[in-house]
Amino acid sequence: METKVLRELCRDGGMAVRVRGQCMKPLLSDGETVTVFSGPFYWPGDILFFRQPGGELRLHRLIGYRLKGRALELITRGDRSDSFDTPIRLHDVVGKVRVWGPEEHQYRWIGMAAWAAGFLELIRLGFRQIFSRS
Repeated sequence: METKVLRELCRDGGMAVRVRGQCMKPLLSDGETVTVFSGPFYWPGDILFFRQPGGELRLHRLIGYRLKGRALELITRGDRSDSFDTPIRLHDVVGKVRVWGPEEHQYRWIGMAAWAAGFLELIRLGFRQIFSRS
């Protein structure tokens, strides 16, 4: 299914998506079902449902944005992943995961910690790239 069609399905009442894999543990476990809603903007720390350039659908955390040429790219990574995903564009995003109930508090704290770790890794990689050119 095309990303645009999936986004439309998420717009009104959200869309149920089943988690596959362990890359978002401990927050999201393999086999768990989450609800994805589309939105106009996504913040670092949000868990996005998106299509990778190869066509694979993923649920990974948004770490931040970067400009490449004149285009805005989104940097994502699974919470248990050692490396960042291939950058995506906003039109590749279907929506973001929303959590309600008792898990919401845990979701926010784990999300903030995972975002901070990813952001610090981006800074470290940026400094390495700058100083390796000298």
